[in-house]
Amino acid sequence: HWIEGLSVSLDWYSIDIKNAIYSTGSSTELAQCNAGVAYYCSQLVFGGANGALSRIIVSPLNAASQTTSGIDFQSDYTTELFSGALSTHLVGNYTDEETQTALGVKTDYAGSLGSDSLVSGFPKFRATLSTTYTVTDKGSLSFPLVGQVTARGQTIISVEKQITERL
Repeated sequence: HWIEGLSVSLDWYSIDIKNAIYSTGSSTELAQCNAGVAYYCSQLVFGGANGALSRIIVSPLNAASQTTSGIDFQSDYTTELFSGALSTHLVGNYTDEETQTALGVKTDYAGSLGSDSLVSGFPKFRATLSTTYTVTDKGSLSFPLVGQVTARGQTIISVEKQITERL
């Protein structure tokens, strides 16, 4: 090991699907029609009073292709700290590309967030970090650390001392 107690995993993926089938929602159909995609406009039925929109046809489509690529990663680190062990666990993903091509229109969902986006996507980077401090000596106590932790106004060191005295 280069660093004692550290393990790291990185996995690159690249997936390309031809003839993928997908379904859209009514809000996507409206947004795509407003963007000028003729197919989606043909799915709007104006049979209401004075030609008002009365129905939106939503059905599965052959999306022609779908691609995704990115990196999954995980890291774990444990070290002795005082009379216990401090452990951290990081798991996450960076999505470089998440595209779908339907009716000649290519849409990238990775990073498509906010009101200015025609699609409802997701962040390009997502991760979760957790930290645990475990006190071991005739037993163990484990709890997550989130920022600065106090228990009834006491610091971690004073809580650890009380716990150790009771074991």
